Amino acid sequence: MRLDGLIAELNSVADLSGLQAGIADAEGNVLYAPAAAPELETGAGLPARGFVTLPFETQDAKTFLLFARGTEEPAGDAAVLQALKLAAGRLSEHYGRESTAPELLAAVLEKRPGAAVKKLEAMLENAGPGTVYRLLAARSDSGREDRERAETVCAVASEMFREERDCPVCVCCADGEYYAAILCGFGADTADNGAAALQYALELADTVNAEAMIPVRVGVSSAFTSLKELPGAFARAASALATGAEFEQERNCFEYDKLSLERLVCEIPQETGIEYVRETFGSRLERGRASEELLRTVKMFLDCNMNASEAAKAMYIHRNTMTYRLEKFQKLTGLDCASFGDGLRVRIALLILQRLGSRSD
Repeated sequence: MRLDGLIAELNSVADLSGLQAGIADAEGNVLYAPAAAPELETGAGLPARGFVTLPFETQDAKTFLLFARGTEEPAGDAAVLQALKLAAGRLSEHYGRESTAPELLAAVLEKRPGAAVKKLEAMLENAGPGTVYRLLAARSDSGREDRERAETVCAVASEMFREERDCPVCVCCADGEYYAAILCGFGADTADNGAAALQYALELADTVNAEAMIPVRVGVSSAFTSLKELPGAFARAASALATGAEFEQERNCFEYDKLSLERLVCEIPQETGIEYVRETFGSRLERGRASEELLRTVKMFLDCNMNASEAAKAMYIHRNTMTYRLEKFQKLTGLDCASFGDGLRVRIALLILQRLGSRSD
């Protein structure tokens, strides 16, 4: 439970019972002082005398002190302590109502102290021993995200996955950016959970765009089997989103597992990358429309797993034209894209060019 939730519930208790209670941390430093104790300042230590205190531990293992002004009579202090105990019970009930799977998921992803992974596991009723998870991270592609947009994406996702009890949805914040996060659980009998998670991501992007008119990009984490791995999975999903968006402007969903080369290229210093491109393509492949068309053809050939017929079909050109262009590229550069080594070298060089181009836009 967050501090603002504790304060709001204490104020509700005060309205019903008249108890004016405050909150301090485990060391006795005041976090919130009631109107009945105006002399207490936030951050100051709670006086050793004059107040009745009661330790209160939330279910996410955070400890607070509830306090209220004491009386001059022992019987009065006992009554104040009893009132604090009733307030603590009310706070515990309130915590239980708030601790839904989405709330717990957000707590774990944001690495809040004492985030209750075990309680989240217990809430996922359909999660068996062989459950495999993938985490989706979605955010707007129209610049820096804000919480309002993330909540809109989250609302659409919640509606989409309301029948999937293994798919809690939440809004979480990382490095000042807000994301909608979806935890997808797949049984051990799912043939390809990566393809299934990607399909979820594509459906989410299309639905948010159609219903909320918010263009989003979605990153899909690698597979994991323990919810203790959630923070790392979120980092990988966010990395897939950012890396994929940098290289593939026409796509909106990206799998972390399928971006190994792209992630490698992101680690290459710019000057080193420029030199690599120069060494790969040489000076005969000059900048210009003809060279750009040649590089686009080579990229399509590699994207189609070196299948000339499929590449020609994707580019709406004749297979003979595809063959002619590949032979021309080999003549200019000395590289045979149909061989594994040359093909890999060319793919890396093309990715570097793509990244350099996106950064110069």
